[in-house]
This record gives sequence, C-alpha cells and structure tokens, in this order.
Amino acid sequence: MCIFNKPTFAYFFTILILFQSCRSDIKTEDHNVISVRISREPDLLNPVLSETSVSATIQNLLFLPVMDFDPYTQESKAVLAISKGEVLINGNIIGYKLKIRPEAVWDDGSSITARDIVFTLKATLNPFVESGAKRSVIESIDSIEITDNPQEFIFWTDDNYFLDEQSFTNNFILQEKIYDPSAILNNIPWSSLKSLSLKDSASTYGRMASQFANEFSNPTLSREGASGAGPYKIDQWITNQILRLKRKPNWWGSKYKDSAVNFRAYPNEIIFRIIPEESNAVIALKDGALDIVPELSPAMFKNMQEDTALVHKISFLQGPPNRYVYFALNNKSELLNDVNTRKALAHLLDLDQLKNSLFQGFAERINAPFQPSKTYYNKQLSDIRFDIDAAKADLASAGWFDTNHNGTVDKKILNKTKELKLRLYTTPGGLGQKVALHMQEKAIQAGVSIEVIPKPLPIMLQDIHAHNFEIAALAEVQYPGPDDPYSTWHSKSYTDDGQNITGFMNHESDSLIELIRYSEPGKNRNQYYQSLQQIIYENQPVIFLFAPQNLLAVSKKWKAKSASVRPGYFVNDFERN
Repeated sequence: MCIFNKPTFAYFFTILILFQSCRSDIKTEDHNVISVRISREPDLLNPVLSETSVSATIQNLLFLPVMDFDPYTQESKAVLAISKGEVLINGNIIGYKLKIRPEAVWDDGSSITARDIVFTLKATLNPFVESGAKRSVIESIDSIEITDNPQEFIFWTDDNYFLDEQSFTNNFILQEKIYDPSAILNNIPWSSLKSLSLKDSASTYGRMASQFANEFSNPTLSREGASGAGPYKIDQWITNQILRLKRKPNWWGSKYKDSAVNFRAYPNEIIFRIIPEESNAVIALKDGALDIVPELSPAMFKNMQEDTALVHKISFLQGPPNRYVYFALNNKSELLNDVNTRKALAHLLDLDQLKNSLFQGFAERINAPFQPSKTYYNKQLSDIRFDIDAAKADLASAGWFDTNHNGTVDKKILNKTKELKLRLYTTPGGLGQKVALHMQEKAIQAGVSIEVIPKPLPIMLQDIHAHNFEIAALAEVQYPGPDDPYSTWHSKSYTDDGQNITGFMNHESDSLIELIRYSEPGKNRNQYYQSLQQIIYENQPVIFLFAPQNLLAVSKKWKAKSASVRPGYFVNDFERN
C-alpha cells in the first residue's frame, strides 16, 4: 500500500511553513524542549466540557485530579490528596474521607481547598452544563461534607456504587475563583442541584444553574484562559498550528515526582504541533522538527521500522491497546431499527483481511465494548464472518428487496418506498475512512448503498449527538480499572448530551448494568459483564472492529515510555538523553 501521496506544490509549501515555524518558535539554545504531533486541534481545554482525546492529552499537563491511575501499573495513586480515602460507615451510608496536600496551591498562591473540589463536581453535576457522560459517574454522591479543616472533605453515598471512590476523585479539579468568580454554585445545595432538570429553568436554583452554565462556557476559559494546578501553563496558542506549554517555575508539586507521574515535568517546554497529514508529521520527525509522533498508522509504523536509516535515531514503541474502534449504528433510524438489517451490515466487513492489510497485525478483533485483556471479556462470542450471502439473507429477513431492479434493496416504510442508502461519517484520511471505503465496496454486492462522508471530528460529533446519522466510524478510549457501561449502553443515557449515541435500549441489559454498578467484585460481576456482552452481540447495535495497539515513534534524544492509559504516552515523563 502506498503511504506517501504524489508530491505537489501545496505539499511542499506545507512542509516549508512547518519548518519555518519550527525555526522561529523553538529557542535552539534550550535543548529541553519537546515537540509533539497532534492530528487536530483540541475542541476545548475545559475538562468538564471537552469530549476529545486530544484535549485530554493536554489537560493531563494543565490540571490535577484528587486521585489518578498510574499509567504504567494502573495502580490508584494519590495526587492532590495526601493518601487514599478513609472509608467511613454510618449505618447504610458509606463515606470517603480525603485530605488535600497542605502544599497544594493554585498559580496565584492560594491553597487548593475542599471548596474547589465541591465546585468542580457541582459544575459537572449541573444539568445546564454539557458535561455528558461525566455527570453520570458522580450522580451517586448523596452529599459532600467539608470538615472543620478547609482542605478535608467527605463524600457520602448510600448506593454502594462499585467505582465510588475512583469516579469521585478522578476528575481534573478547577479553581472556583477563576471558573466561578461569583460563587454561584456555592449558593446551590448539592441535593438541590442533583434534583434539578432542564425543565426547572424558571425556578430560583434553575436560573442560577443556567446563569452559571452560560458563564462557564466562556470560550476564553476553554482556550488560552484554561488554568489548573498541573505543572504546565499555556504560553501560546496559534489556531491550527501550535499549542505551546511552559513548565511553571518553582512549582509546588515537583517534590512529589516520585509519588505519581502527574508530578513529573521533565521538559521545560512542550510544543504540540497540529499536523493533520501523517506523512508530513513523519518527515518532520525524520528532520528533527518533531520529537514524538503518536498514533501512527500500522503501515507507516512498519515502513519506518524497516528503514535502516532511522533505527539509530528513532525509537519505536508498541503500547498495549487503550481504546477500541467501531462503527456506531443509529438504532433509531427507520433504515436501521431492524436487528437483521444491522446484522447484515456486520457481514459486509472482511475484518481478518483488514487486520492484516490496514493494521499490519497490530490489532486484535473484538466483539464487545471491552478490552480483550479484561478478565470479564466474553471470549465465547464468535467472530462475525465476512459473508455476502448471509448479509443478503438477513436483509431479506428484514424485508429488504430490490423491487425496482436498480441494484439497491428497498422496502415500504410508512407507506413510502425507501432504498437502503446509508451515510457513513468518518474523520478524513485515517484508518476509519479506509475501513469505511472497504465496507462501501463490499456493500454494493449485497444491494446496500453507502455514502462515505469525511467530516472533522467536532462537526461529526455534533451530528451524532443530534442523532443525525446512520453509521459513524468512532473510537472509544477506555479508562483503567473496571468498566462502567452505564453512560454508553444504558437506556437513560440516550439523551442529547448523553453517550448512548446509538439509541440502544434493552430492559434486560439495563438491569445487568445496574447489577454491575452495585455488585461486589468477583464471579457474579464477571457473569453480569459477560451476559451484557451477549445481549449487545445479539442485538448488533454497533459493529465492533479492533482494539489496536498504540504505535509511537520518538526521537532517541528522549527516554521514551509507552503507557497502558490514554493517550499511551506521558510526555511530562520523558527525560532528555
């Protein structure tokens, strides 16, 4: 497969601009500056509002959570907290008592307090704030108590949610003084905020919550004004070109670098260069204008590995999967609301061939929404075979026939003849688009017409959340630890800002999700997970594709490490050789 496009004037002009930018932006006398390629601009840098993995990569450097997972061992580590929470029992109520490190301060020198923790969680809980799936994981908090010590707090819950402490403490913390200078949310009790809905916009608390949401969505706070307790701050942002971060001088967290990766800040500057075309990024890496190119396509990674001229100056890292890729199907669409139609589409992909040709073997086929390495992954689910005849049979079972002999199947829907013509959204130029084109080609043989429509991810996400799609090529990044399927697979998550984008609804699976969330670890919970996967498999709400390895190329000027937690590398932990 040809990786590099035929050279054009625009191509060389792009490279020229990139190199000129590199020379003008980087101080050559400072060798402790690291340059990273990102393929697109972050959507937002407000961690409550953002949705993309690119944003999360940068937020890791700007903000700190109370607790976090170690990216190499996946062990839970105290970050802003002094230690893991002390578990308190009060009848049927469970509490988690935590204390913030006394040295922890904001950039203005003020202490990070429990009020900042409460504020961040209230901002996420606020129904007028578009926090999406982040809201669902903290809804089980009944109350938050601030003790006599302003840096000590207790989460109280009575639902025995299985990820209580992790979900309450794994959020990036925001400074109330910056993000809510009028302290609006401080005047709304937790219980009142929790019971609010969008229908309550005329109530006293509803008006306050809505006012806060409007102010909180201030674009400046999501761009250059994004500010947290992390080791770096934004120094420069040129739209669609670069985002430069500088290490904070005399940062308070430096003394804790041996306790958690979040406290490590080896490079003086981190420059994220926005380079959509992978081939351009690789040329920049070879010429020293870039130090890190993550998320390489398998073909490019393999070609580079085989280039003997690169071996002495480039390290090639194969990280374990931390995401899976899939085709989301709009189960509410009149064209896809029959399970047999969706099953037919699953037969139109030769995934074994794609695994070898597109992924070069650096991926594993999956049949469920969890990583195959998880103990509860259902290995009994058979791979769906590529079979045009099976697809035709499923289409016939769903009532699709080519009655007008034009090559595309059709059927009567609400007394109107509709042809099976589907839009497939994908981001431009990536593997998702290549898989989409493969599906488009095979679908013709079964009488299905698929239009592949490349769209920038933010625009694609808008259409998906508006339920304006039939098929979408997406990736799901997963956190370490046990999975909570609620936000993606529960019926109640099918909302305008929810993550159940497919509209999959099933009473039995909803019950299993509830059992997973409130059960103890062990055999029973694993069985609930596996039964849930069986139901999803039988209903085919999505087409699961692969869990790809994270492929990374890094200049040997740096001591590079791959991680099993998104984004697969932690640039703040890269030391200069």
